[in-house]
Amino acid sequence: QLDVNGGTTSGINTTNNRKAYMIGLSPVLTVAGTGNLFAGLNAGINNPLNTNTGTFNTFIGQSAGTVNTTGGDNAFFGATAGTANVNGRLNTFTGSAAGHQNVSGSQNTFVGWDAGGGNVNSNNNTYVGFSGAFNMTGANNTCVGAFCGNNFTNPITGGNNIFVGASAGSSSGGNSNNNIYMGNTGAPENSTIRIGTQGLHLSTYIAGIYGNPNTNLPSVL
Repeated sequence: QLDVNGGTTSGINTTNNRKAYMIGLSPVLTVAGTGNLFAGLNAGINNPLNTNTGTFNTFIGQSAGTVNTTGGDNAFFGATAGTANVNGRLNTFTGSAAGHQNVSGSQNTFVGWDAGGGNVNSNNNTYVGFSGAFNMTGANNTCVGAFCGNNFTNPITGGNNIFVGASAGSSSGGNSNNNIYMGNTGAPENSTIRIGTQGLHLSTYIAGIYGNPNTNLPSVL
């Protein structure tokens, strides 16, 4: 049974138009502002009331979106997901600590525990996997796989990279840009494609290439 008491104790807080259900004086379910839904201890607790900023957000999980003020159209799911977001927009962070350092980065999708955890203000990144790209800080990157893009000694700051596979791109570092690594840890470099790992992947079969009868094409080794 829900109890209504104006927010002085546990129950439904109707003061200041925050419209929150309280447990132990802490908000756990809130519909503050315009088009927002916050569920979890302190989720969205600093989001503005009755303004045209910080709108249409969904924060689910303890401390998800805690300091959001002007960011809108975000979806954060998991404890501390997007907890540092202030004005980033159009982000989707799913998993505990996903995007937890993001402040103003927008149009990012981070899925997995601590995925994109180090992104602060970069845009248009897609990181999927356990701790995927947790210390990458560049823009326009795609990283899929557990620990992909994680260089612990020389974090990747470059952009426009595509890394696919567990730990893919983890040997890249610094301002590395425009690389494609599939099943390869890469290197600090630019504009390079690496597929597979020397000594591990010994054969290649690509439909439409092997046995192609076109003899007018140059041989490439």
